Amino acid sequence: TADEATRTDIAGQLFAGRVETLVLGFDRPNIKLGVEAKQDSKRQLLGFVQRHAGRSGIVYCLSRKKTEEMAAFLEKNGVRALAY
Repeated sequence: TADEATRTDIAGQLFAGRVETLVLGFDRPNIKLGVEAKQDSKRQLLGFVQRHAGRSGIVYCLSRKKTEEMAAFLEKNGVRALAY
């Protein structure tokens, strides 16, 4: 859903600009959505990431501060993460 300028910015920030972009429609059977009651969000996310080791993903947070805190927590626990 990002426009061209946003996609370029994301590619530069996360992948140093070295990325091939493929823009497709919204019918994405390979993407799954799940909902889980939040209890300890940092520990829950860490567990999820550890169960999916070796895969990549995007975590959305409600504020820049929370995004930076979550990325720092993941890094502290051995998970490569960048706040954007």
